[in-house]
Amino acid sequence: MTESAGSERWSPRSAARHGAQPVVLFAHAIICGSIFAAGARLNAQGIDNPTGELDVIVVTARKREERSQDVPISIIALSGKQLERSHSYLPSEVVQSIPNMQLQFVNPRQTAFSIRGLGNNPASEGLETSVGLYLDGVYISRPGMLASDLDDIEQITVLRGPQGTLFGRNTTAGALSFSTRKPERTFNSDVELSAGNFGLTQARGSVTGPLGSTLSGRLSAFYTGRDGTVKNINTGSALNNQNKVGARAQIYFEPGDALNLRLIADFGHQQENSVAQVLVNAGLTLANGSTRPNDVLVRTARFGYTPIFDPFARQVNIDQRQAIETTNAGTSLEANWNFAGYRLTSISAWRRWEFFPSNDLDYLPLDIQQTGGSNVWNRQLSQEIRIASPLHRRMDFVAGVFLYGQRLRVATIPGATYGVDAAKFYSQPTLILPAYALDGVTSYTRADAATDSDAAFGQIAWHVDDQWDLTAGGRSNWDHKVAMVSRKRSGGSVLNPADPYFAAATAARNQLAPGNATADSRSSGNTLSGSLSLSYRSTDALLIYGSLSRGVKAAGVNTSILPAAVNQVIKPEVVKAIELGVKSSFLNHRLEINGDLFWANIDNYQTTVRDRVLVASYLANAESARTRGAELEIRWAVLEGLQVDAAVAYDEATYTSFHSAPCGAEWTGIATSCDLTGRPISGAPSWSGAVQVEYSRGLARNLEGTGGIDYTFRSSSYYSSDDSAYSLIDGYGLVNIHLNMGPPSQRWQIALWARNVLDKEYFAALSSLAGVFGSGYVAGIIGDPRTYGATVRVRF
Repeated sequence: MTESAGSERWSPRSAARHGAQPVVLFAHAIICGSIFAAGARLNAQGIDNPTGELDVIVVTARKREERSQDVPISIIALSGKQLERSHSYLPSEVVQSIPNMQLQFVNPRQTAFSIRGLGNNPASEGLETSVGLYLDGVYISRPGMLASDLDDIEQITVLRGPQGTLFGRNTTAGALSFSTRKPERTFNSDVELSAGNFGLTQARGSVTGPLGSTLSGRLSAFYTGRDGTVKNINTGSALNNQNKVGARAQIYFEPGDALNLRLIADFGHQQENSVAQVLVNAGLTLANGSTRPNDVLVRTARFGYTPIFDPFARQVNIDQRQAIETTNAGTSLEANWNFAGYRLTSISAWRRWEFFPSNDLDYLPLDIQQTGGSNVWNRQLSQEIRIASPLHRRMDFVAGVFLYGQRLRVATIPGATYGVDAAKFYSQPTLILPAYALDGVTSYTRADAATDSDAAFGQIAWHVDDQWDLTAGGRSNWDHKVAMVSRKRSGGSVLNPADPYFAAATAARNQLAPGNATADSRSSGNTLSGSLSLSYRSTDALLIYGSLSRGVKAAGVNTSILPAAVNQVIKPEVVKAIELGVKSSFLNHRLEINGDLFWANIDNYQTTVRDRVLVASYLANAESARTRGAELEIRWAVLEGLQVDAAVAYDEATYTSFHSAPCGAEWTGIATSCDLTGRPISGAPSWSGAVQVEYSRGLARNLEGTGGIDYTFRSSSYYSSDDSAYSLIDGYGLVNIHLNMGPPSQRWQIALWARNVLDKEYFAALSSLAGVFGSGYVAGIIGDPRTYGATVRVRF
């Protein structure tokens, strides 16, 4: 049976709670903004100004250093000093403070950044990210490479909207760039030690200085250890702990003004008993109001066990190991040659990333699934060469080429997939299968994927006069992708055709552990991106701009065996966007107000879907989507020592055509396909914002203190791409505070900090186990509770 699920879909949560939450949160933000004078968290690395003025933010959004207020792009920037003050070292903590940016995280492999509602494609090795990720100018192919602590950061820059013209890979949603601190010619070092609740122990440090007349170096390292925040009552152990270590070494060579070289090598390792999911909802009610047949309570009763759905008790009851291990390493060499006012830049890089999980994917203390998840091995090489013309001419330009290669292998964890309880658990009430039907059965899938890409790009700016600028750019990308996939079933007892359970056992095996198969998918093609912007500066304090852009994300390939009706190759995603914005400064640069309106139409939106009938996750295209909204940022140096920053964003991200889409868990047995046209895109809250107040003042002759409080919020959004009512994450707001004390020289500092001060309970992820054999219950990742601690920093 096929039924179209309309826009007014059933929800297990009250409509009042769903509808009122964004309004309440936005009102909260407006009130805070009225009281504190609002502004986004933008005090990134800046050029110091006289007392009372805002710092000048310098960015490289157009591959050359410019004031952020002079760039006709929606930009958010955060400084490393700001991250240190607020004790924000995880990507999830940073993203929380950036409106219209989200991070979906289940584990390092299933990680996805999104901007303005675009980019939620976790665990898709055959697909580029919609948000381009860059570390010191190097393209990062897998979001999991950034899942560990952020160390020795100079600046984080977010560019919203398509950025395919100048950046290393076509990025249809935007770009997220991390810049680390460079080696210095003056010797200095710093050590930071932190301790906090949940047994937090953290050490960070760096040393830099000259190594000769033309050489300087920098070495930084970190360690983070923390006990778990979720208890496994089956074993008594604590899960979702932290255990991370990393280091970065740099050499900077500058024989003169004409040439400089920067060599970077970094390494990070993460080994934790983490990403445990708690039971959230039994999923008993279907979309038509009826009770789900053969639900999880019926199935577990066969074993004399009743699961408890109390997620914020922070307890799980699982019998399999829950752990992850990642290794992340890379090297890069950046060379800059200046001649006659021109700058020629070369960035050569190699990176590797490995991910090894161990998951209990039934989330129960029963021997149902013994292994779950996939190991990943990723290698990449990239080379960018570009030239930038001199500034302060009637016309200037940036042009270059980019070469990229990636080799990737993803393979399911070796070992028996199903245990002795699997057959009874997956059985229908009318026919309980014997244990041998599934016990020991193994389904092993391995995919080897390769991506090769070449690109040529350029951008030219025409400074018509002192007020008008016209900028145009384009990029041509040639992409070739190959994915070879094999699947093999093994293990389990041999079924006897004379066995009365033969037919049912065979059907269960074919559905839950499909037989041997291979697939070979290939995609080659050229994509064109471009941008055109016009800006007008009536005074030095006011910039008005408008831009048109076309961003294209290359075709993708699935790295799993798909049902016969599903296309192995995913079409390129095409975004056509328009943006109107203003950047302004008032009160002698004590107040900045920036805002923009944006509208983007997306053809062939690439997304990850979960087919609950075919029991398969795969990449697919929604015919079209749209995202439109507004963003406002304000920075205000209210008086000497007091600065208030705030930002708010509204985003209406919807599928404008997604007809034969998979259905949510509540439609099991009612509909085999649903129409999501007009429905929200997953992972795209309508409202998001942040307010921060920070005050510094002298406490004694040689002592000063700084205190800050910030509030960040998100309205409700769906986690899964099928907009299942069971995946609806309610809106929430978080309050963080920090206090710092030390001399003006910053030779030493003592800091107190707390995150999620009000101990807000919220979900980071929700997923449902549904389909023909699934019982429809919901598990999820919960956000961290209140954490607090103290930090001591010493600089030499």
